[in-house]
Amino acid sequence: MQTRALSLLALMTLTATACGGPDEVVDPVTAETVLTDDVQLDTAEQPIYSGLSVPWVAGVGPAAPYNGTVGMHLSSRQGIYRTPFCTGTLIHSRWILTAAHCITDGRKIRAASSIKVYVNPDDASTTNETNAQFLTHLVNVSRVIRHPNYATNGYGVNDVALLELAADVPNDGLGTEVVPALPANAGFTAGETLSFAGYGRTSSNSGTGILLQLDLPLAGLGCGGVAGCSGANPATTIGYSQVDGGDAGTLGDGPCAGDSGGPAYVQRGGQWFVGGVTSYGDAGCSVYGISMRSDAYAAWLAQYVPAN
Repeated sequence: MQTRALSLLALMTLTATACGGPDEVVDPVTAETVLTDDVQLDTAEQPIYSGLSVPWVAGVGPAAPYNGTVGMHLSSRQGIYRTPFCTGTLIHSRWILTAAHCITDGRKIRAASSIKVYVNPDDASTTNETNAQFLTHLVNVSRVIRHPNYATNGYGVNDVALLELAADVPNDGLGTEVVPALPANAGFTAGETLSFAGYGRTSSNSGTGILLQLDLPLAGLGCGGVAGCSGANPATTIGYSQVDGGDAGTLGDGPCAGDSGGPAYVQRGGQWFVGGVTSYGDAGCSVYGISMRSDAYAAWLAQYVPAN
């Protein structure tokens, strides 16, 4: 079965096949729309299928754990693309956990200057913002770190990366908040709930991202218990079915390419953690999905990310 890994890798180059309609590019100095371009992100526009609106706290922002979720936007010579190309999670006030394929262009690591991170949303949909408002939510990236053993010619092999922000995101109970990565040896239990979140666009939205969420049960480690899946390493990945659960839609359930790098939140002892990082699945996002286990990368993360 064809996987969507090639689409995920292809979406990270601006020469990828356009898909889905126009996107606004904003001048970061004047806040004017300088270009309305075809979206150059291939399948990055796909939403969390059957996704639901995130719970919202008036005057604060998304409820926990979804308040840890951030959007990632491309920055080019023309300006900043308002459509997020990937998702990430604030695991420390200055660090974003995401997928390695999100920050890989061909085989090269993307420059820090080419990525902006969207934090502290005022609304679940950034389409309700003016350009000037949109720009106030962006934080610069100072460093991009890809796992040294990421397989650029494959999928699901050490597909994790870090973004170091140029400034701290205040952990003050307002807006985007830190949700730590699951510690080493925390483990998983088949059937436990994975709470996915991501900034993939809705199918009816031709503008920017909308933060959506959906709960799915964990099938097992690697491809264990996941029909249609093969080859995922159980030591570093978790799997889940994305077969449609019988809602009104005809697509599958769960994250798709626009949600790449986003979190699968889990609870341990009443506390929320990032248990997984959305990596890959079948091409239609309707059979299975695979996330990287954050607990498997605790030692690597600790080399860069201070303890909270």
